[in-house]
Amino acid sequence: MSDKADNDSCCGCSEMRNCACESHVAEFLARLDILPMEQGVRIGFIRQFLLALENKARAFITYVQDASRPRDGDKEHASSCKWSLSAARKALDLYSEAWFGIVLAVADRLQPDLARFIYDSRSG
Repeated sequence: MSDKADNDSCCGCSEMRNCACESHVAEFLARLDILPMEQGVRIGFIRQFLLALENKARAFITYVQDASRPRDGDKEHASSCKWSLSAARKALDLYSEAWFGIVLAVADRLQPDLARFIYDSRSG
């Protein structure tokens, strides 16, 4: 076995060969690749992508907060409310598991414990 093969297996590189790039990220990278090399143009494009991602995460947070808010006549605890993760994903066009994971990670950074709330409400 060659040294390169040994290095690949010990650092996990062979596992990365089986990974696929999320479509939104792939599109972003493809568009970034055709932009002029000027730093300002590229930084602006990157910031726009990150802003769009953060806005999607904020929309998800708002949706979850609104949908999980107890209505009149409901029990007091928010996790006992009738809200649906699949409805939230559909409303916000988060069909892809990978894209949902990215948006959820950003949302959880903005609103700590959001991911735990979602997990607990799905398993409870």
